[in-house]
Amino acid sequence: MSAHKCLQTVKISPIVHQSQALRNLNFNDASYSLLETWTMARISVNNTNATVDQVFAALKCPNSSRKPSKYQLYRRETQPRRFHYFNEERIEPVVLTLTPPYTVFKEERAENFCEGGEHGYDNLYPSQQAIFLAQGPSLNDGQKTAAFSNIELYALFASCCSSFKFCRLPWT
Repeated sequence: MSAHKCLQTVKISPIVHQSQALRNLNFNDASYSLLETWTMARISVNNTNATVDQVFAALKCPNSSRKPSKYQLYRRETQPRRFHYFNEERIEPVVLTLTPPYTVFKEERAENFCEGGEHGYDNLYPSQQAIFLAQGPSLNDGQKTAAFSNIELYALFASCCSSFKFCRLPWT
């Protein structure tokens, strides 16, 4: 879990409201879907007249070369492979990831809504990396191991549960 300060929030609604081009295309709070996961947002354009390119252009920070951005914007096809759903059809066409300690929401939230932590999707940020604790007969008591990627958990579980039959899935 990362210790995000939840008051540092990027709200999508004001960005959308400032874009006359998006308003002209019926891209408003009632028409688009924002699947928000605090450190990542996925934006759907299904119920609007806007294209992915128009939404992408409106959300792209015009001054990004002068100051660090609070978020990174990707098209589904161009998001980093480390997110492990590169070019996945079920993922919305616009993906927005936040730079720690920022979080994202479609609308305003109460200042005290957050319990103080949220995990993320980008393992390049130490604050978004996972912590793994385990106990059981296949694990040594008090043992510490070097850091590993979450994707390696399948192999760990398979070796610890050798009595179960596991099939190799294409994404593992």
